[in-house]
Amino acid sequence: MTSVEMISFNCRSVKRSCQHIRDLCCEYQVIAIQEHWLLPNLDFLNTIDDKFRAYGVSAVDTTSVLKGRPYGGVAILWRKDMFPTVNHIYCGNPRVTAVRSELACRSIIVVSVYMPTEAGDNLPMFTECLEVISAVIASHDDVESVIICLGGFNGDVSHKNSLFGHELVAYCAEEHWTCADVSTLGVMSGTYTYLSDAHGTTSWIDHVVVTSAALRALRGVRVLNNVYWSNHFPLAVEFDFYRNEIFAATNILNQPIQTGLAGEPVSTDAWRRYSPEKIE
Repeated sequence: MTSVEMISFNCRSVKRSCQHIRDLCCEYQVIAIQEHWLLPNLDFLNTIDDKFRAYGVSAVDTTSVLKGRPYGGVAILWRKDMFPTVNHIYCGNPRVTAVRSELACRSIIVVSVYMPTEAGDNLPMFTECLEVISAVIASHDDVESVIICLGGFNGDVSHKNSLFGHELVAYCAEEHWTCADVSTLGVMSGTYTYLSDAHGTTSWIDHVVVTSAALRALRGVRVLNNVYWSNHFPLAVEFDFYRNEIFAATNILNQPIQTGLAGEPVSTDAWRRYSPEKIE
């Protein structure tokens, strides 16, 4: 196998979605999970599929009396035969988890993230999570490192009024990251990864953010809009870490972005028109 297929899935309870995740394990080698809703005892993650190992963090505070259902939590599952040695990277934030392994003589780092709901009051928490991801990347971003961050960013970069979308675009530009799903599928493609239970509206809030080394190995991105396991649709991405081709490092704001419609590239100026330059 020369390629690695990864998928991000906001499952809204890993126990409720267990069979769906097992189905994903049949097709993908790495699965980034958000909203597993587990308590700090996370042994259940390693019982989902015997070909996979897992690491996760819980968002549930058990130091006080528990009320209502559990919430939040992120995890990463990986196929044991492809990644026999995996190390956890401490992130210090219950919304972010990361693991590191070796493949094709390079370091592969995968991050699973679950951002807070988009709201002005939550912006400090959102930027704090971005800073955690930035710290992980900065501490491992050498020539041989491939870093892939998957999950629910809760920012719709295709909507000009999305506060978190604006922040994500700006942060990608500043850190020289690429929002690979947007650059591949196109900001004007009509892609969506979320369907509101309450309003029936759609938005593009799940993303895969990569460093330039990961971008050079990228083969494709797709959204699984034909499955209805959650109000989030799984976001799949494929990499070939054995490729010998060398591409110029790039980021989301310095390359033409394919529209995914007529196939004509969108210029940087056009991208900026669809990016939230100002939040009223």
